[in-house]
Amino acid sequence: MTQYAFFFNQKRCLGCKTCVIACKEWNESKRGDANLNRALTEETAGTFDTPASWGAGARPDTLNGAHSKDILRRFDAKENWRRVTFFEFGTKAPNIAIVPLSIGCNHCSEPACIPVCPVKAISKEDKYGAVRVDSSKCISCGACRAACPWNAPQYYKDLQAEGPRPPMTKCDLCSSDPKTFRR
Repeated sequence: MTQYAFFFNQKRCLGCKTCVIACKEWNESKRGDANLNRALTEETAGTFDTPASWGAGARPDTLNGAHSKDILRRFDAKENWRRVTFFEFGTKAPNIAIVPLSIGCNHCSEPACIPVCPVKAISKEDKYGAVRVDSSKCISCGACRAACPWNAPQYYKDLQAEGPRPPMTKCDLCSSDPKTFRR
């Protein structure tokens, strides 16, 4: 089995979270929150500071225009298939370092999420080694999220919420688009 992976050069990472936004944008149609979340309204978009003009410090007004709700809805996503976390090392200056780490699903060689899924909705494919979920089978029980050490399985709504629960979604290693891969 071939195993592809993400390359992350920690020495070049600033912790800007652009990779998080790029992942959300690239996978817009696959994320559960993008499919379930209704478009933002004037009321909900009012909490954002980024106007359509993208001017520094500008607010929506007659000069700068209104919020671009389509763009804001994409980035208001609750699911984060890629996340940036920060780790602090050292105890006393000047020997202290804060190190950013970009992480998503690691597409493990022996994924902890696969054996715990009661409906066998998660599998590992052979071509790229991606751990994938069949959303049509998923019953949103949360067993995969509890088993995953990387918090890769994502749910748009909290599992404790009332109403229908959407299926789990997760990073698929962009394996549905072969143009993504470079050798």
